[in-house]
Amino acid sequence: MNTHVRRFTLLCAAGLFAFTAGAAPAQAANNRASCVGIIVSTYAPAGMLDVNDYKDAAKDLEYDTFGRFVADGARQHAGSLEDCEP
Repeated sequence: MNTHVRRFTLLCAAGLFAFTAGAAPAQAANNRASCVGIIVSTYAPAGMLDVNDYKDAAKDLEYDTFGRFVADGARQHAGSLEDCEP
C-alpha cells in the first residue's frame, strides 16, 4: 500500500471515529423508535446490556415467554429511555 493511500485511509477512519464518538446513542431516540431499539442502542454500546435483567422483568410482569416480552417492547414507541424501562 503506498503512502498516499495509507494516509487517506487513516484520515477517513479518524474522521469517521470523530464523527461517531461525539454522538450519544440516546440522542437518536425519537417517538418513532421502538422501546427495544432505544434500550439496545443505549445500553449495548456501553457494555451494560444484561439480557438476564430483562428476562427477570419479563417473569415479574408475568409474560409466558421472553420472546413475547421483546415483541411487545418492539411494538411500543414511548420515545424515551425513561418511558421504555420496564
